Amino acid sequence: MPKQSAEDRERGLPFFSHCKSLKILYNYLARKYKGTIQEGVQLSSAYVLSTNRLIQNRLMQCAAGLEELEAKIVLFDRSLSPDEDDGKALMRLKHGRSLDANDQKLYRSFISQKDREAFELIERGKEYLLGIKNIFNDIITSPMESVKSILKTIHFQRGRHETLLQILKRNAELIEEYYNFMDQLIALEKGT
Repeated sequence: MPKQSAEDRERGLPFFSHCKSLKILYNYLARKYKGTIQEGVQLSSAYVLSTNRLIQNRLMQCAAGLEELEAKIVLFDRSLSPDEDDGKALMRLKHGRSLDANDQKLYRSFISQKDREAFELIERGKEYLLGIKNIFNDIITSPMESVKSILKTIHFQRGRHETLLQILKRNAELIEEYYNFMDQLIALEKGT
């Protein structure tokens, strides 16, 4: 997403309010999700949920949603580049010869629409991650002896041996930390 210039601030032009949170979501998906959390999803699906297709499908839908979301964030960002239609429209509205009331209204409307789109992407990411975290927590707290036994199995992940229970707990904590951080960041971006 383009950055706000000092000239834009001086002219009092609005700008995107969710740049940072969208960038953080993208980086989180690329670094944390595609690392340990995705491995936790695969281990859960293969070992614990192989007999429970309903929950396994929910987990895999959340995982697929995050994969798709990462691509949508890239497309959203690319759509605002100066070579794309939305980017050209942004530049035309922003750098119009005269920013009369009508032009300002169009510019504000454009920014507002793109902000809503960015916020929807962020919320969808939080929803998918929360879905994965909830499934991990359900597995961790399962009263079934067969699940408890599987949670004790040792797996080699990230250069060390850990039980599946340790892996899922760590991943659930990573998601919880991210979720709390994003709530705070979004509140700051909205100015609340």
